[in-house]
Amino acid sequence: VTSVAEQAREGCSDAVRRTLDDVAADLADPGRGAGYFREAADRLGICVGTLPEYIGDNIIFRDEVMMVVAVTFANNNMSYYPPGKDTDLYRSCQIFQSGPNNPEKSSVGSSYATLARFFLAAVPPSPSPGECFDLSSQLPSGPNATITSGDWSGVGSGPDGTSWDFQTCSFLIE
Repeated sequence: VTSVAEQAREGCSDAVRRTLDDVAADLADPGRGAGYFREAADRLGICVGTLPEYIGDNIIFRDEVMMVVAVTFANNNMSYYPPGKDTDLYRSCQIFQSGPNNPEKSSVGSSYATLARFFLAAVPPSPSPGECFDLSSQLPSGPNATITSGDWSGVGSGPDGTSWDFQTCSFLIE
């Protein structure tokens, strides 16, 4: 995925890495309170009330946010044909590269803002402008569903996601 993202837009992987590193480090900061993830969700444009119940701390929230980005880039990579500027991969890279590209000028706040723009514009289903991102839309159905699942390119949502998650956890060696 990284090499294809670099083919789509040179510097994409570094811009994504810097943004995710900033946000991940902020969420892992031991000085943050246990419920800080709720504030972080707001900064990321995630709709109030759409945090899955199993997300109860900063680290689980961080891991699930990173998984949403990974799944989106994996799917964008698979659909990057024909290559060009009219692809989701190119547009996703463009979002990350529109933030500060100079590591000395980047800040955690701008990294949150960049990731929020990505969630609102690039992660399906994309909300209408001015709306928030429904994190629970990334869940398969079922009582124990999690965003991180058996297939790290995503299992989908609803009953189809549940079926694929079951197959990848029990039948397939990935």
